[in-house]
Amino acid sequence: MRFGVLPRARAARGDPSVGCLFEMHASDACGWSPAPARCRTGGRRRRSQQNSAKALRSLDKDQLQKELEIAKKELARFRVSKVAGTGTLGVHDILTARKNIARINTVITQNIRASTRKAFLGKRMPHDLRAKKTRAIRRALPAHLKEKKTLRAQKKAAHFGQRLYALKA
Repeated sequence: MRFGVLPRARAARGDPSVGCLFEMHASDACGWSPAPARCRTGGRRRRSQQNSAKALRSLDKDQLQKELEIAKKELARFRVSKVAGTGTLGVHDILTARKNIARINTVITQNIRASTRKAFLGKRMPHDLRAKKTRAIRRALPAHLKEKKTLRAQKKAAHFGQRLYALKA
């Protein structure tokens, strides 16, 4: 990993908006990528960790509640440190904490809805668990009733079938 300043020509002229630090990575196609965020002390800045929804779905109900409590405490801590002016956290950390809480709440809600759907399997489903679709589709007849014919229509179809025509050569 090498450090360089891009673009060199404009940075050499003393343009302050361009002379920012970049890191060179061999994996990149062009060889350059932005340097990681650094705090005032020069070390790497600690960002609050994001929860992945995939990992959260594997947890059970109690563990999810614990995760939610931890996330809420972390958000409260970030807000206190923001007001107090201590630490080097930014708006990004509060945003990440809020999104973590939302993600955990979403997974909890999805789990509850899935278990409720399973409980109502084979019975009349509550309206909020049914497929939304459109109003017209919800009110339309189901396929097996659409295909049904009245007795009179059945007799008519049986006695007067489809006429066949052939062209004379």
